[in-house]
Amino acid sequence: MKLTPGRKYALRWVGYSLLFLVAFLFQTIPNFLVFWDVRPLWLIASAVVVSMLEKEIPAAVAGLICGILMDMADGRLFGFFSLMMMVLCCVLGFLALYFIRTNLYSVLVAVLSMCVAVCLLDFFFFHLIWGVEESWRLLVFRLLPSCAYTALIAAGPYYLFRLLWLKTAVEEGPEFY
Repeated sequence: MKLTPGRKYALRWVGYSLLFLVAFLFQTIPNFLVFWDVRPLWLIASAVVVSMLEKEIPAAVAGLICGILMDMADGRLFGFFSLMMMVLCCVLGFLALYFIRTNLYSVLVAVLSMCVAVCLLDFFFFHLIWGVEESWRLLVFRLLPSCAYTALIAAGPYYLFRLLWLKTAVEEGPEFY
């Protein structure tokens, strides 16, 4: 049975959603791949990979979904990560569509950049602005190593999402607006 382009696209997003849930589980399982109290941010890596494979609007949707899951996992103000990830993923989707070639190296750089941006904004709004004592320790010993660790594990999500994207690829045809 041959799948129509619409069904392939729907199947792709069902697969994306399932992989986002797996990333959410990996991120919330206690002591899963934790070294020296540093854990990878699986949802950021997943959102970045999908953003680099899709166009701007689907990238923003992926960022929104992963941001909502990060809000739920982290217990932060609901909408903080959602809004931030949606905007950053939309920009990344635009850049990947027109200016950046999507390969493993560009994905690793994008994951590291996005993770540093998200962690610095989180640090600023939830720690620095409130004058938390010794907050620099959190930045130096937890957040920035977490960004590096996330970039190290990003190859796994990249190959999984890319395989799903290739298996559900739709032949380019005329676009209807």
